[in-house]
Amino acid sequence: MDNRTRKGSITFDYHALFEGKAYPISQTQSYNTYRASTLGNITPNSGSAGTEVNITSITGTYFHNKPLVKLVQPGSTPIYSKDNFTFVSQDLITNGTIDLKNARLGTYDL
Repeated sequence: MDNRTRKGSITFDYHALFEGKAYPISQTQSYNTYRASTLGNITPNSGSAGTEVNITSITGTYFHNKPLVKLVQPGSTPIYSKDNFTFVSQDLITNGTIDLKNARLGTYDL
């Protein structure tokens, strides 16, 4: 994993409280935190209702190696990609299909 993606980590140490005094418990859990992905450009950036759209590239920053691509419109069910996109780098994912066959007309967020 590239250090540009990793933002930091959070560690929790557990303690039992007894009569106002904290006693450490041997269990420690650590979680990695990551930078949020940002979106640059989508090619193509539009499609016709009732069709499948082949997305050739999505650019941005901090993409993760298993991208989940979906279209979101308030009041509608999200439209997930029909197949898996290819992770090329933290700045580029390519080659996926979005099925617009039952999509409502309008603008969607990715």
